[in-house]
Amino acid sequence: MLKRYFSTHLTVALVCLGSLFSPSVLAETPKAEIMLNAVQHLRMGQGEQAVALWKPLAEGGFADAQFNLGIVYLHGDGVVKNAEEAIKWFRLAAEQGDRQAQQQLGVMILHGVGIAANPEEGYRWINKKHHEHMQHGEHLAGERQRAAQLIWQSDMRESYNRNRGVQAAQVVADLRRRAGMPPAGTELAAR
Repeated sequence: MLKRYFSTHLTVALVCLGSLFSPSVLAETPKAEIMLNAVQHLRMGQGEQAVALWKPLAEGGFADAQFNLGIVYLHGDGVVKNAEEAIKWFRLAAEQGDRQAQQQLGVMILHGVGIAANPEEGYRWINKKHHEHMQHGEHLAGERQRAAQLIWQSDMRESYNRNRGVQAAQVVADLRRRAGMPPAGTELAAR
């Protein structure tokens, strides 16, 4: 379930387990290698070690580590299950534009997991990327207005053309009824 690193091929040599917890080694080790090591720990049931590796990266603003911490705390995978802590990490990653974190945060807020339920905010996070894509600069406001006007005009034209025949038939039927004539099409059947 952890994104990006479970399916990655282990092309990077893993650092020895004993040296992983040395702060100087952590500072020198590339993020991807640390992330892979953390995933390996998690796979071996060593969630606390995975969290120990991800936490410095997450606190340093690395969205992938923030998301992974959110997942671990949400499911209690090797750590005590803590929805509030999961929300914290998902929110940090989501605010950086991490799409999966935005989705997860939105679902948790929507359903009130670890936070008071707020459907409006939940849907906003779930649909955030879509809304950001739809928000164009102010320089396009006039073009959006013109497009909306053209669409409205087209819809009105289609509606008029579609209903014109129906309205004409209704008028003729009404006139025939008022004149005491049989409805159209019944004259042939009577002959």
